[in-house]
Amino acid sequence: MSDGDEHELPARPLAPEVEASITGSCLTLTYQPSSNKLLGVVASLMFFGYALISSVIFAVEHETIEWGIAQIVGVLAWGTFGFCFVGLMLFGFVGMETIALGPHGLEYEFFVLIRFRRVIATLPEVLGIHAKVTESQDCDLPNDILSVEFELTGSRQVSFASGIDKKEQEWLVAMIAKHLAMLRAQADLS
Repeated sequence: MSDGDEHELPARPLAPEVEASITGSCLTLTYQPSSNKLLGVVASLMFFGYALISSVIFAVEHETIEWGIAQIVGVLAWGTFGFCFVGLMLFGFVGMETIALGPHGLEYEFFVLIRFRRVIATLPEVLGIHAKVTESQDCDLPNDILSVEFELTGSRQVSFASGIDKKEQEWLVAMIAKHLAMLRAQADLS
């Protein structure tokens, strides 16, 4: 499906991961995957282990360390390692994607406390919407990764809600395509 040919939406999943709301003629979608919470918990546990090891190294052994260039490089590498854990914790607990689709066009944003990615496209630049299936590269996880993909002019694509289940993907594609068709019809009347 590319532009909303169907008028009937598939049944909405019982526990969708994507929150959808319509205000006026603007559809807003927010995705914060529940699987990321586990990543946040694991990263938190690893960070606490890291903090414990750091306290032993720097609080207990600080008087016996002779500071040279190798030790400074080691401390910087150790600190970078710790920031990676903090980044994973934040991504797991507060990372989210949002899409706003209205008469103004499409606005996609990806946040982890701060905005990391933003894509803005006017309504004529939004060519279509379709279900995207990405094959998993992990041998331990043979499942395909499902998402929704917006096609934009200039061979640009915006993927949204990577990791949703098949029912939710079908529902989102149908709902977004129907909303996009309604926006285009309104634009044609104007």
